[in-house]
Amino acid sequence: MSATTSTADLIDRLTSEGLIPLAEAARRLGSTRRTRPVHPSTVNRWVMHGRRLKGGRTVRLEAVRSGGQWLTSWPAVRRYLAAQTEAAAPPAAGRTPTQRRRDAEDAERELERAGV
Repeated sequence: MSATTSTADLIDRLTSEGLIPLAEAARRLGSTRRTRPVHPSTVNRWVMHGRRLKGGRTVRLEAVRSGGQWLTSWPAVRRYLAAQTEAAAPPAAGRTPTQRRRDAEDAERELERAGV
């Protein structure tokens, strides 16, 4: 797919979701650090540089440029936050030694019943 096609798709998606300036996205996010609100330059940094995740992948806030300003959509902000949250989620906990021992004992009993 060419860059022009993906840019056009991005513009279509963000336009259909409702374009908002980055300053509005910052206002909607409110305070994330004590009483300090998210600064519009922070949201701009998410567009320009993104955030590097643990696996080395970089996720950026989807935005389009129009008339000298960047515009995004609230669903795009939510996707950006969700991508970071999913990447930071702890891995599923493994079995404890007690659970492994019990499972092994259960499997041994099943094998004995089957005559193996």
